Amino acid sequence: MLLHHCEAFHPLWQRGIANPSGELHLRYRLSRSPERPLSE
Repeated sequence: MLLHHCEAFHPLWQRGIANPSGELHLRYRLSRSPERPLSE
């Protein structure tokens, strides 16, 4: 599942190194839980 992929690359997202699809997934997670960290 893409969620696992995003979770595995969680540290990369924080560094600003995200792929086109990864960035989209990051935005999705941020929209779902803006007050929760991506580590959730």
